[in-house]
Amino acid sequence: VVNLSKMAMLNQHRLFLQMMMAEGILRKEDALITVNSKLNISDIGQNFQQFLSIINTNLDPFHMKIQEGKAENGSGRSYIALVNLKADDPSAKLSGRFSEAEKEFFVLMIDKFLEEAEDLGEVSSIELLNLTQRMQKNLPMKKVESFLQLLEEQLWLTQEGSCYFAGPRFLLELRPLLQRDDRVNKCQACGELVMRGERHERDGISYKYHLHCAKRIFHGARVSHDD
Repeated sequence: VVNLSKMAMLNQHRLFLQMMMAEGILRKEDALITVNSKLNISDIGQNFQQFLSIINTNLDPFHMKIQEGKAENGSGRSYIALVNLKADDPSAKLSGRFSEAEKEFFVLMIDKFLEEAEDLGEVSSIELLNLTQRMQKNLPMKKVESFLQLLEEQLWLTQEGSCYFAGPRFLLELRPLLQRDDRVNKCQACGELVMRGERHERDGISYKYHLHCAKRIFHGARVSHDD
């Protein structure tokens, strides 16, 4: 039985951290399954935050942290990500080897999403492709398309039809940047930052809500955690 009250990391913590370093981001439910089955810690659901806090205490000197957040696609599904808290350059958050042109595009893409943050938080594929016109370095359209696909696979972005939205990794990795930007609202229901959402008026004032929060409050529906 693992004593979760001790702040020193045990093998289970180290193995979980190694998995997070390899994956970068996971659905919380998948993380819980891994801890229960592969790391052989039972009833972790009640103690998962304490389990993570032990890891985070040991990560603190390295300016790293495992953080939790929710997807904004209406499901409200929870994710956890290993986040670099120190990197001020957004492109430094990218995992893997990327060209300087891809890093430049990534920074312009973030700026574009921030421009749309006060509205619905969506950016069309055409708008993203057109960002290459503002770049100093050359990035062919085919490479832009493959880069966007990779960002979607890594959960930086989600795509619905011809529009892209900030994915769970975007929201977790870039949280300090989003918190400093006045264009990013807080959800009137849960108080967390919201990029993609819907607006509702009360007493003549427009407030923004996460889709899953609005679904629960205004539409009387239970939030489904299906993708």
